[in-house]
Amino acid sequence: MYLAVDGKLVRFERKTFELEKHWQELFSDFPELLSDGIPGPVGTGSGKWLLVQPEYPLLDGDGNTIFVDHLFLDQNGIPTLVEVKRARNPENKRTVVAQMLDYAAAITTCDVRDIQRRFANNLRADAEARLREFLADGDIEQFWQQVKTNLEAKRIRMVFVADEIPSTLRRLIEFLNEQLRVAEVIGIEVGRLVAGERQAFVPTVIGRTAEAEARKAVSVKVERTVDNYFSFVANPALRPKGVDKANGAMALLENLQLIRQWGEDPNNNIEFSVSPAATNPRLILSKAGVVIIGVQADGGLYLYGNNLTDPAARARFSELLHAEAGLTLPATDGETAKLYAVSSDNLRRLLVLLGSTA
Repeated sequence: MYLAVDGKLVRFERKTFELEKHWQELFSDFPELLSDGIPGPVGTGSGKWLLVQPEYPLLDGDGNTIFVDHLFLDQNGIPTLVEVKRARNPENKRTVVAQMLDYAAAITTCDVRDIQRRFANNLRADAEARLREFLADGDIEQFWQQVKTNLEAKRIRMVFVADEIPSTLRRLIEFLNEQLRVAEVIGIEVGRLVAGERQAFVPTVIGRTAEAEARKAVSVKVERTVDNYFSFVANPALRPKGVDKANGAMALLENLQLIRQWGEDPNNNIEFSVSPAATNPRLILSKAGVVIIGVQADGGLYLYGNNLTDPAARARFSELLHAEAGLTLPATDGETAKLYAVSSDNLRRLLVLLGSTA
């Protein structure tokens, strides 16, 4: 690499840090070196990562404390584990992968409140301001709820970072990322170039193969559809009057991961719908082309269908709804019925019931 300076070319040479801790400190200070090659939420360009804590402690299956080099959170609240190794590290590459899988298993058992506490302790007085800056004044409570949802769904990202990633580790990364539908496994090779006192860093993302992207495409589509819906609800200029954003969004967030998983079935579909007056935003869930349920901004669930229009059919459906899903059909007439305070277990049973009668 050459840099043009005052009509001359300055040659940069590839040179690694002597100690791994120098790499670790670099990524703590400049996480964009790692996140820049990873797409962020729709319309935002490259992703951004928020450092929770370097040397983040986790408990393995035997109750021993293990430490991952960095724990980050991205804009979608996805926990991102980063392990940094120099190419000259003698550790067996399979051992490095096994180590990362230990971290992954451990982080999914973490309580989101512990992550919040460690983030606050790491930045102390600057924690809230840093989080607000990261979220661009987005909803903090909703962000932490999203982190909790991702942990429960084991929606995490594992990142191997090195100055040079050998072919053996590259092959393992690509294989794992192609096999995993929810979690992501990538490598980031960061070349350090030096010319005198000048430094340049060149990150390259490894593992995001066409096959891996195709396998995760359905999950990403569903995730973005649902996330776009919440972005709409959170916007005061668009949010419909009378909707309690905090309580409504939180009620629906409790069932968010279940709805996402349901939408990943190729026979199911989720669409974001809103009236021309932008007063009635909802997610429309359909199976085999038949609309079965609408999820509204206040956390309510709309039921649709012929089961509700004919009195005899409505009575039979009411009994079935109570027996199979543990829910009571409201005593109202018309083509729709709205349910509130539906637990994740009730919603799971409801989706099975409605899917079988669609």
